[in-house]
Amino acid sequence: MRYILFFLLTVTLLQAEYLRTIRIGSYPDEDSAKQALQKIKEFAQNNPTISQLQNEWDFEFKERKSGKYYITLAEPFRDRVVLQTVLDNLRLEYPDIYVTRLKSYPPFKKKSQQVKSEKKEASFVATADITEPVKVKNSEVLVEKDDSLKNTEDIKASNQDTRERKSVKPVTISEKTASTIEFSNSLLLSLAIIFLLSIAFLIYRMQRYKKRYEKSQLQVMMYQEQLEQAEQKLKNKDKVFSHTSHELRNPMGAIIGLSHLLLEESMSQKQKDYVKKIEGAAKYLLEIINDILDISKMEAGALKIEQKEFNLNHVVRHVVNIVSVAARENGTHVELDIDNNVPPYIVGDSLRLTQVLVNLLSNAVKFTKNGMVILSIRKTTQNGNMLTLEFMVRDNGIGMTPSQLKNIFNSFVQASDSTAREYGGTGLGLSIVKYLVDIMKGDIHVESKKHHGTTFVLHLKFNTFREKEKRFYRLPSREYLDRRILIVDKSQSNIEKLNKAFSYFNYVVHNIPSFHDTVLDPNIHFDIVVVNKALVDEHLLTIIKKMKKEHKTKFILFSDSVYELDKELLEQLDIDEHLSRPFTQEDILELLKKICTVGKITNIEVPEEKNEEKEKLIALGKRRILIAEDNRLNHKVLEGILGDTDFELVFVEDGQEALDMIKSDKKAYDLILLDINMPKLNGYETAMEIRKIKEYKDVPILALTADVMQDAVNKCYEAGMQGHIAKPIIIKNFYEKLFTMLSKEKVIVIEKKEKPKKVSKQKFQEISISSGLEYAHHDEKLYRSLLSDFEKMYKNSAMELAELVRKNKFEEARKKALDIKETALHIGAYKLYENVAAMQYEFEKAQRANSLEMLRYYKDSLQALLKEIKRYLN
Repeated sequence: MRYILFFLLTVTLLQAEYLRTIRIGSYPDEDSAKQALQKIKEFAQNNPTISQLQNEWDFEFKERKSGKYYITLAEPFRDRVVLQTVLDNLRLEYPDIYVTRLKSYPPFKKKSQQVKSEKKEASFVATADITEPVKVKNSEVLVEKDDSLKNTEDIKASNQDTRERKSVKPVTISEKTASTIEFSNSLLLSLAIIFLLSIAFLIYRMQRYKKRYEKSQLQVMMYQEQLEQAEQKLKNKDKVFSHTSHELRNPMGAIIGLSHLLLEESMSQKQKDYVKKIEGAAKYLLEIINDILDISKMEAGALKIEQKEFNLNHVVRHVVNIVSVAARENGTHVELDIDNNVPPYIVGDSLRLTQVLVNLLSNAVKFTKNGMVILSIRKTTQNGNMLTLEFMVRDNGIGMTPSQLKNIFNSFVQASDSTAREYGGTGLGLSIVKYLVDIMKGDIHVESKKHHGTTFVLHLKFNTFREKEKRFYRLPSREYLDRRILIVDKSQSNIEKLNKAFSYFNYVVHNIPSFHDTVLDPNIHFDIVVVNKALVDEHLLTIIKKMKKEHKTKFILFSDSVYELDKELLEQLDIDEHLSRPFTQEDILELLKKICTVGKITNIEVPEEKNEEKEKLIALGKRRILIAEDNRLNHKVLEGILGDTDFELVFVEDGQEALDMIKSDKKAYDLILLDINMPKLNGYETAMEIRKIKEYKDVPILALTADVMQDAVNKCYEAGMQGHIAKPIIIKNFYEKLFTMLSKEKVIVIEKKEKPKKVSKQKFQEISISSGLEYAHHDEKLYRSLLSDFEKMYKNSAMELAELVRKNKFEEARKKALDIKETALHIGAYKLYENVAAMQYEFEKAQRANSLEMLRYYKDSLQALLKEIKRYLN
């Protein structure tokens, strides 16, 4: 039925009159339009086709006002063929013309009507030259006055002719009336049909809308149920993370704590190196666990980047240590190539940099067997204290195809299924690298060729607060100057690296492939000889003894790792120091410092580093600490960590025992450490009960737990504790926290229902003042400073971003948007944050039109935000 209705409606609509107009040009003023119209008319007159059609179909060329402009056009056209013919001829001179629909005839008399009127007049004049009214039976008729009619008979004949003409006229009027009535009836019938069709169509549409509404309501109910399920899953996820955190951290605490204790024992260089790597890897794993468990930070984009000074050489050495075992198993050599103009001390986030480099080098080592992996570091630019470093990781492994490179930074993606089976892994490493590089405001790209290796290049910005120096690595005294070095090695790569490292100190460097093939000049005395371990033989032993006896030459044994050397070999070689590959310039400096003071290497003992934090605790003297911990292994760890102090440690295994001990023990405790998850009475309940005891209102209480979720930390303060120590224990942080608590004369207990600081009562639509103050740790002065800085930095950002988009610099625009988004989040500008997030998405797709559209919304949002910031600051 509905198809029949649609068919009838379509037929009715098609019967509507066809009216079109051709728009030729647009002009700013009327004079220009008239001049253009004159040229158009001249062109039309000179074109025989247009002139002929214009005479036949009554269309005109004209000009009129349209909005702010004046337009030239040709209209009306009632025939499609005529329209197309005129259009084709006009386009020979005016190619940009176009056709629009004309709703009704233009407000002028149609030429066809004028012509018909003229024809009627002409026919009438042919019958009579002069007309005058004559009454016949009360009817007015027109009678021809002819000078030739002189007699009555002629007049009668004329009157008879008039009567005959009169008798015909009513018939003509009757036909016209019938035609009009017939047309009116047809029109009314058409209108009635259209009306009925409209009603039927409306009923049909209402039925469809009703079905759609019912369907949408059902979907809303389903989505609401799914949303509730998702919210419940999120709550369950937080609980799982909390328990997972606790379960992972407990064994990690034992590993780190016992490693620390083991390092304090007497052992060989090789053993200490093993234990240090165990401890370093465990700490690194702990840092990764911290970020993975705090997944809400990543989801909210709130993963913070620290700005602290660190030694780049230490980071590089730590990264190499982590990947060294896997490299040795694959038969892969890891090399370093660090420019000497790269400052060793820079300001940034050492943990994030470590994560990035470990992921990149681990990948390179994993996919390179019996090959080479090189980490290069260059300084590309420096502007004042701000510098940009380029990190390049190259390998000659299996490489990738162009199609594999497209998805290289996607999560859970590996080059192929066979790669995943052979090499393992989750496919998360490079996606984490991309995420970290982005939040560090850097960039990364990759180049690769199948079976020819892969190269990752990333650029990161750092600060340096130290004065700019010509030389970053300086010898401690003049006695180290003017040395002559001999390098004995067959590898050209090793020779180049050693030559570069020693030449940095202006030493004179010689090199030979071996002592067998070379005769040394007896007049040249070498202060230091570096020998590759692969060249060790009886002849070398003889030469070493001779040179040591005659010139007191220092010998350095060069090899891939200290693990390759054993005690017997060290005894026979009588070497002074060992250098392992890869090495940094700082390693060479430390080597030169030791070589003048350390004698023959046998079973090298590494001097203990002085622990300043522990010395501070020892200086506090005798203190009593109550520790409530249900894991006895942690008892041993804590005893070992605090063993050298004069502290008396009292251990209990649950909260109830801790309360009983406090009530029964006559001696007061100076500090209480409470695990949170304990049987009988948990840490929160225990702390609240302790605060009820008058003598313990001011005694510091610290949470000692593996639960590091933010809710758990907040509960600690609400329960009356003064701090939170996460497991596994980071020794340095643990010592610092204990010293802070024990050196205070009186602690401040935060009440659970502490009144929050009053914020501005003004109403703001674009900014959340309370959220911004929370990010600023309720420091209103700091928050005002952040708002002021935001206003100065980003007030012209809309124009700057628009300029970048017009120049197709979408990557720069994306990075700038990332900065604005992060800052907006910190000041509580959530609306602007959402606008920038949408705009950033368009930048990533490099869609110019969409990006400019989003920029208009961003500009409006930014202006509104800046007004509210100004109002708040004033």
